[in-house]
Parts: sequence; C-alpha cells; structure tokens
Amino acid sequence: MRDFFIDTANIESIKKIVGKLEDKINLNQIIGVTTNPNAFSKINEPNLGKWIETAQKISEFIYSFRGDSKGEIHIQLPNSQMNIDEAIQFAEFISKQLNDKITVGMKIPPYLGLLREIDEVKKIVKTNVTGVSDHATALKCISYGVDYVSLIPGRMEEVGIEAQNLMAYLFSANHNKTKIISGSMRTLDQLIWTFQLNTVPTIGEKVFDLMFESENINSVLNIDYSKEFKTNEFSPLIQEESINLSADFFKQMDELGETAQKEFKEQLK
Repeated sequence: MRDFFIDTANIESIKKIVGKLEDKINLNQIIGVTTNPNAFSKINEPNLGKWIETAQKISEFIYSFRGDSKGEIHIQLPNSQMNIDEAIQFAEFISKQLNDKITVGMKIPPYLGLLREIDEVKKIVKTNVTGVSDHATALKCISYGVDYVSLIPGRMEEVGIEAQNLMAYLFSANHNKTKIISGSMRTLDQLIWTFQLNTVPTIGEKVFDLMFESENINSVLNIDYSKEFKTNEFSPLIQEESINLSADFFKQMDELGETAQKEFKEQLK
C-alpha cells in the first residue's frame, strides 16, 4: 500500500479509519485529507464558517497522528467560475485559517484563466486541479506545473469511460513532478489498480467500508506492484462522455458550494 489521501469531511469517520489502520500501516502514508462542497454537504455543512471550523479540527487530527506539519488538507474553490483574483483571495483566506500545523492545498477547475496564473497561487497553497476526466486536459494542467491533477476514475467508469487504460497512458506520458490523483473510486478493484499505476488515491468512506469487510484489507495491503499495464502508442480518443462528465461534476460542486461562495463574497466587500 502506497501513500494516499482520505476523502471525506467527516472528522469522526476519519478518526475511525485511522484507528483501524494504525496497527497495519505507517500512518505517514496518509498524506492528509481532501474535501469538496459535496463532502461538506454530506455532513450538512454548507456554510463557509463551518467548512473552516471542520477543516481546523481535521488539520489538528492530521498533525496529531503524523507528528509533523507535512500533512495536507485540500479545500475546493466554492465555485468553479471564480476568477484568478478571487481564487488567490480564497487561497490566502484558507491558508491564514489553517496553515499553523498543516500544509494547505486548494482544489481548482482545469480552466486556462487559473492555470496561466498558477505560479501566483502556488506561492500560497498547493494546487490540485480536480474534476478531470480525459488525458489531454490532465496533460495540459501538468504542463503548467500544478502540484496535483485529480482524475475521477470511479465516475468515469460509471459512464462507460475506460479509466484504467486512460490513466495508464497518462502515467506513462507524465514526465513532470505533478502527482496524479485517482478520486471518486467506487470499488476495491479500482483502488488496487490505481495503486499499481503509482497514482495517489483519495479514498472515500464507501471504499474504506469495503476494505474493512472480512479480509479485504489484506488484498489492499499486499498489492502486487509488479503488474504492468500496456498502453497504446497513440493517445486515447477523447470521448464526449468525458467532456460532459467534467461539466456535470462542476455543476454539482457549484450548486453545493453556493452558500459558501456567497459568504466569501460578503467577506470581500
């Protein structure tokens, strides 16, 4: 088992997961926690103040089990249409609230307006381009030097996109320092092959529940990393489903982040 993120905003779930893993892995393999408007909505916290309050508790807990300030917490822009100035202001806001004992990351959409100014954002927070469902967009983000690019293989496979081959090609084509995140996973098989591809999974509560059933944890801990994934010499075709999937992803996140965005705009006045 390699390094990974826990993907939830539920602090009690995070504590239970860490408790079940503490005698099985080095807890520093847990890079930290990723959140987004959907994760906060699941714990009935649409307000920006609650986002920060919860993130502070999560950050304290990450610091407590890691014992260093290298753990990370990632918070997503509440709206994908925020311009670069607003994105920088949001990065400054979350960094001031959280960076005492934690490394702060900000999840952003793969839009050129943000990517062209990514170096300014990277001065404040780690950058995680999220909601990507095709290799061309991922490689474009990588070319700008973002810290992470997050694909969503679980959602991809639900709409018929062959995520495994696409991500194998992406991994073979990535020659930069950007780390490839595998998110929105639905099954243990998906988790295992994302580890085999040397990506960084963000593991949600559903997959952890599957992992802790019976002896499933052993199949994850004892992964055969020697498996090779064959990739085509030419890049995969970009399917219409990929474009629609990303659009739907950000539509959902924007709707769930509406309250937090309004509150943040009020703070800027």
